[in-house]
Amino acid sequence: MNTPQRMAVIAAEERQRHGWTVQQLAGEAGVPVSVVASIESGQPVAVDVDQVHRVFRVLQVKILALPSSLAMGTP
Repeated sequence: MNTPQRMAVIAAEERQRHGWTVQQLAGEAGVPVSVVASIESGQPVAVDVDQVHRVFRVLQVKILALPSSLAMGTP
């Protein structure tokens, strides 16, 4: 399993553990629903690194580094 796929599993499991829908997690993190959906898809896509950090912070999951496949297109 590659890193985006592991992050997808962790994000989905932690979201469910909190009892949140994708929409609720997006609201808690202050990001568009599409960002949460992209993270949980496990597919390498360009997303804003700050938004990814916000999602995982709300989930109380510490990320030490983002794979370049997730950070594409960000400053």
